[in-house]
Amino acid sequence: MLSTSVSITGISVASALGRQWQDLGDAVIQQKSGIHRAHRFAEWIQAPLGELPLDTWQVPEAERLKSDQVMRRVMQSMIEQLDGETHVFTRYAPRDIGLFIGTTTCGIDGFFSALSQHRSTGQPLLHFLAPDMQQVWITQELRKMFPLRGPHFTFSSSCAAAAQAIGQAYDAVRSGLCKAAIAGGIDILNRVTLHGFDSLQILDYNPCQPFSPQRKGINLGEGGALLLLEREPAGTILASLCGYAALSEAHHMVQPAPQGIWMQATMEQALANGGWSADAVDYINAHGTGTEGNDAAEAEAVTAVFGSLDRLHATKGFTGHYLGAAGALEAAITVAMLRKKHLKKGLSNSFGFGGSNFSLLIAADSV
Repeated sequence: MLSTSVSITGISVASALGRQWQDLGDAVIQQKSGIHRAHRFAEWIQAPLGELPLDTWQVPEAERLKSDQVMRRVMQSMIEQLDGETHVFTRYAPRDIGLFIGTTTCGIDGFFSALSQHRSTGQPLLHFLAPDMQQVWITQELRKMFPLRGPHFTFSSSCAAAAQAIGQAYDAVRSGLCKAAIAGGIDILNRVTLHGFDSLQILDYNPCQPFSPQRKGINLGEGGALLLLEREPAGTILASLCGYAALSEAHHMVQPAPQGIWMQATMEQALANGGWSADAVDYINAHGTGTEGNDAAEAEAVTAVFGSLDRLHATKGFTGHYLGAAGALEAAITVAMLRKKHLKKGLSNSFGFGGSNFSLLIAADSV
C-alpha cells in the first residue's frame, strides 16, 4: 500500500519579507508587513503592494518593469538556492526529478509585445505568436537551465495554481512517476495585472485586513515559493505533505458559492483523503484575500468543518496576495508556523477565481 505522505525536504522563497522560509515565518509571527506604498508601480497604482526587494535579487533597473525577465531571474536563483541546500541535482538523475509550476502572469510581456507589433504594422496578431507568450515559458526556461528531465507541468488555475502544482507533484512522487519533484509557483507584478484587479474594484488602498469587519479588499504581492518533495529522503525532513483535495465549483467567474459550500467540501475531502479528523488540525492557513465575499464564504466554510475560526490564520495581510504563487508561499508559511509554534498538523487553503479550490495537508512530522 502506498504511503499517504511525501517528504518536504527543501523550501526556497521569494517574498517581500525575505528569501528564507524561516525568516518568513518569523516575520509573520511578529506581524511584520512587507506591504508598502513606495513601489516601482506607484506612478500608475497608488494601492500598497508586497513588492520584491529587487536589489537583493540583482535585477537591473532596466529590467524591473519586464515581469517575465524578473520571473526568470528570481526562479533561477530560487532553484540554485534549493539545490545548494539539498544537493538534489547530484543525488538524482535528471530524469528522476519532476518540475511542477503554477503561474498566472507569465507570458504577459510577450503578448503585449506582439500586440504592439500588430498595431504598428497591421499584420495579423497570429504572425507574432512566440513561446514567451505562454505560461509554460517559465517551465521550459528552467528546464534549459537545470537538469530537470522528469515530468514537467505548468498550471494556471488562477490563484490556486501553485497549490495545484504541489498537489500534482505529490501524486507524481507518491506514485513513483518521479523520485523527487520541485513544485510551487511564481507570479511577478505588471501594469496589466494591477490595472485588471483595480478595474474589479477589489484593491484596498490601505493595508488589507483579511476577515476584519473593516476589510475592503486585496493588496497584491509578487514572488513565490518552491518545495522539494521526495519519496525516499536521505537527509533533513522539514515536514510531510500528507494529501490534498481539488474541487471545481464553477459557480461564478470571480465569486465563491454562497456559504462557501464548495470550500467546505474541499476541506472535508482533503481531511478524508489524508485520514485526518478535523480535531487533529492545529493550524489553518486561510486563503483570506481581504475581499468581503471571499472572506465571508471561507469563514462559513471553516466554521462548518472545524466548529470555529480559532485555528484560522490569514497571512496575505503581511505578504500581499501572490496570485498564482499564493498556494506555494502559504504552504511554506504553514511549514514555518508548525515548526516554530511546535504544532503537528496544518491545512493550507487556496480558493481561486472560477471556483478552483485546493486544500493541502501538511504535517510537522511524517504520519
